Amino acid sequence: MKAFSTLSVILILLYLGGYINRSGNYIEWMSRDYTNALKGFAILTVLWAHAGAWSGVEGIQFIAGIGVVLFLLCSGYGLQISFEKNGLKGFWKKRLLRVALPFWLVETIGLRVTEQWDFKTCASNALMLKPVLGFEWFIQFIVICYILFYFVQLVAMKRTSEETEALDEKLFYGLFLLWFVIDSLFLVNPVMPFLRARQMLSFPLGVSIARHRKQAETIFSKPRVFLIGFFAGILFMAVTQLEAVKELPYLIQNLLSLFTVLPLAVALISLTNWWRMLADNNVLKALGLVSYEVYLVHIFTLGLLRGTLWSNIIFVGATLIGACGLHMIFERFIRYG
Repeated sequence: MKAFSTLSVILILLYLGGYINRSGNYIEWMSRDYTNALKGFAILTVLWAHAGAWSGVEGIQFIAGIGVVLFLLCSGYGLQISFEKNGLKGFWKKRLLRVALPFWLVETIGLRVTEQWDFKTCASNALMLKPVLGFEWFIQFIVICYILFYFVQLVAMKRTSEETEALDEKLFYGLFLLWFVIDSLFLVNPVMPFLRARQMLSFPLGVSIARHRKQAETIFSKPRVFLIGFFAGILFMAVTQLEAVKELPYLIQNLLSLFTVLPLAVALISLTNWWRMLADNNVLKALGLVSYEVYLVHIFTLGLLRGTLWSNIIFVGATLIGACGLHMIFERFIRYG
């Protein structure tokens, strides 16, 4: 526990360092800087929670769930903004270069180094059928989000009126609802049945915010949204831990889990909307640019944690250096390839 406390201090100092030489300029809500800051905060929570779980701290995993909500929400938001500007031009090429190839590269190297590599494992990873390590479920999840987004936007391109656009949005949520039911009934993992299910509204919510930006900014600027989100998240978090609830069918458990980490993430976005300084942080913005790469690399660097101060420093340093290197490689490849 002492070693985890020192890691917490390191991450807090990293965050506070982002206020050094801060420009102090007004940061626009859901701008690129703002969403990068959200993703930067998200990856810090993921690193903190996963390192805590790795170190034996119980009950900390839900913090990572809040970070995943922010990732998915920002991803849905960014894809919708991109679609409004460019349509579906180069959609799968971008996903291949920015998501799939970095994942395959890190997995191949990581599994080789940790001596978990074999042909069957690599084939499964290449097709994203079955994650080798527990944290890799997110990659499969986000790819399914892309597929559903692409399908709905194909339908949307054939429609023009506001009425039919509303129907497209209902179709989008309907597909995620169907996925939620299928996952809860047939694909559930008894160890963590809520892992995917509680995230089902995160990506489509990001798309909806992009579609209704002005209304969304007005809603998120209200202090009561923060209060409702915060207390609702805490309440449902407590409810889902009750033994009586854990004995209910997975579908009902997962339905309750929808209102745990998502409201807490909504509360955070609301807080940073009317207190912009929290998001106007240079470290968060920089981390947001490499957040996906940090997620990939940390899956393997967690093994560096040994319960000492130096192992904490090495873990953070190796994760950030590896992520920045991976980001630079693929940015250069995308730019000149």
